[in-house]
Amino acid sequence: MVVINGVGLVFYWRLILREEAQLKASQGASYAAYCRTVPRLWPALRPRVPSGGMQPRWRQAFLGEAFLWAFAAALAIFAVTLNQKVPVALIYLVLVLYAVRVFALRGRRKAPAAR
Repeated sequence: MVVINGVGLVFYWRLILREEAQLKASQGASYAAYCRTVPRLWPALRPRVPSGGMQPRWRQAFLGEAFLWAFAAALAIFAVTLNQKVPVALIYLVLVLYAVRVFALRGRRKAPAAR
């Protein structure tokens, strides 16, 4: 377990450094200032950068994470019941709902604006 966590830490640390280098190259001084302000690995308990002024879109955020929550629920159900039918059905249901949502959004984007 220690070896796996150590290897994972090295992998993610190298990935972070590579992404930061690419972002500094493309974004310049603004990203360098951001890096000086915001902690790299640990979340801050208070905001470190000013708000952008936008209101949060909670529905979009919830729908974006729904599959992960359903997957976690499916794992918990399986751990309690040791019956794979219910968790698999839950995952399939969420996949179908996600596909319906994606196709509904595509149809809404392609529809011409009425004048």
